[in-house]
Amino acid sequence: MKADIPRLLRVLNWPPIMHTVTRVVYSSEICLLMVLYRFAFPSTMNKLEVTFGIHHTACSCIVQHGVELISAKFDNRLTEFDLELVIQRLEMYKGAISQKSKGAVTDCLSLIDASLHHITRPWSRGNRRTGISNANNIQRPAYSGHKRHHGLKFQSVIVPDGMVVQMYGPVEGRRHDTTVLKVSRLEEKLNLLPPNSYLYGDQAYPLRPWLLSPYRGANKPIAQRAWNRKMRTVRISVEHGFKIITSLWSHLKFVPAQQVFKTPVAKQYVACAALTNLHNCLYPNQVAQHFGLQPPTLEEYCAMYI
Repeated sequence: MKADIPRLLRVLNWPPIMHTVTRVVYSSEICLLMVLYRFAFPSTMNKLEVTFGIHHTACSCIVQHGVELISAKFDNRLTEFDLELVIQRLEMYKGAISQKSKGAVTDCLSLIDASLHHITRPWSRGNRRTGISNANNIQRPAYSGHKRHHGLKFQSVIVPDGMVVQMYGPVEGRRHDTTVLKVSRLEEKLNLLPPNSYLYGDQAYPLRPWLLSPYRGANKPIAQRAWNRKMRTVRISVEHGFKIITSLWSHLKFVPAQQVFKTPVAKQYVACAALTNLHNCLYPNQVAQHFGLQPPTLEEYCAMYI
């Protein structure tokens, strides 16, 4: 809503007046509105030029500056692990998952999964002198044989109040979820939590002292099948979390604009995850409603990033 813009500017603590390297002066309100408008619609910079009456080159600089400011405030906590938020609300997270799973687990605090963010096929002009292109060397790491598409992988950890407490990435699109889990070094962060604190993932994840996954095998006992069914309704929330990000910020689904050598695709995706958390503080999303758990207020959440 319109009344939320001044409140967002206060918690973000942006300077009232900004300027680009090309000496275009603009207000922090214009910068925030441009960032929100840019990612809310799968449009080009020409649409921003028509809407705001500023040349599209200046619009590009303003949007990029806004993304940089958001990344400077939230990037470290999201790519690592928001330990402070989890510790403050740990018991509420465990209780919400225990209630939703009907007692199947009592010490699970969050849900984990990895997603492929689609990008355009990377392309290189090659060496002009030799005429040899290294396009295959660039395209192969980003290509996912499972999804049949080029992309960047991100690992997300979502808690029952709908907040994204980790958005690790980017990782090459061809990598498996377990590889992303290993390079994220998530275990080191979870060791700082109290004992008997678990994450839950799908069958792609292995069993660890801090990580749970469904029972495997075709001929499972009835008790194991019942446990998997109870946890299935819990785990689907992490998929909803990915959907919420791309639904709120439709520009991320506009694949022609996701060009890794022309646009900071990964930084924009993480910034949109941070904006999703801010939106969730104002308007609880589908995950928070599913578990019946109210997220922290906007002021409480942003106070952790001073």
